[in-house]
Amino acid sequence: MDETRRIVSEALEKRATSGIKVRQPLPRLGIGSRILNAEDEEFLNLIRDEVNVKEIGFHKDGEIYLDTSITPALKEEGLFREFLRAVKDERKRKGLVHGDRVVLIIGANDQNREWVKKHENAIRKSAELREIRFEDLSGEAISVDEMSFVLEILL
Repeated sequence: MDETRRIVSEALEKRATSGIKVRQPLPRLGIGSRILNAEDEEFLNLIRDEVNVKEIGFHKDGEIYLDTSITPALKEEGLFREFLRAVKDERKRKGLVHGDRVVLIIGANDQNREWVKKHENAIRKSAELREIRFEDLSGEAISVDEMSFVLEILL
């Protein structure tokens, strides 16, 4: 477990140095460990989840290598996670608990509405929404990369 913590710590440090948020998935983490190997699935899954990488590979030099290349698919997944985090923060701010199925009202321009519609089913499921509606809303906007949304939740 100590080796797992060391690897996670170093990888997160590399993420921070690169300026890449943990919600943004990355393709690969290369680890050089004399303790962990490919059979240590439980520890590797923990590292994969904590560092948010798709794949872990091994090499011999003892260093940690973090592949910071972001494909369009990984970028899209990161945007989805950022948006979902904003919705969950709004749920929390309203005092909602797990199981409360609500309506999410979104104020956004046409392009950002299309992005939400593309991910509507996954957003509804992950954020426990009965419905998503689009309306002209004023208020504090949240930013997800270059997109902007105003969110409101109704019971």
